[in-house]
Amino acid sequence: MIKSKPDLRKVRGNCNIFKVNQEVNLSDFVTERSGKLFQKLNIDDAFLNLPSEEWKQNSNYLQGGERVRKLQVVNDTAERGVKLFQEFNTKGEEEKQFLLQVVEANRKAVPSKSTRKRL
Repeated sequence: MIKSKPDLRKVRGNCNIFKVNQEVNLSDFVTERSGKLFQKLNIDDAFLNLPSEEWKQNSNYLQGGERVRKLQVVNDTAERGVKLFQEFNTKGEEEKQFLLQVVEANRKAVPSKSTRKRL
């Protein structure tokens, strides 16, 4: 049986928050994945226990915000493809097409979550 990927467009967390006349708390939106993100970025999440009005004066919140702003977005797949073409640049169109086929076959054979360290 083939496992299907979860629909990333779905709301995660407590789906009961959308019921009418129910008080909504921040904790209703926080999942285990949220906590893991704070851990990976080394952000102290103690500010989440404070009222949101106080966050802008909280050092943990300010440091976390600065850390997030400094993150660089990288398109790994595109950059790897460009690097491959730079390293294995050929003049013949047939060789380029063969290289593209090898890369595509490799992407299908190696799970996308694999890293060089695991390989």
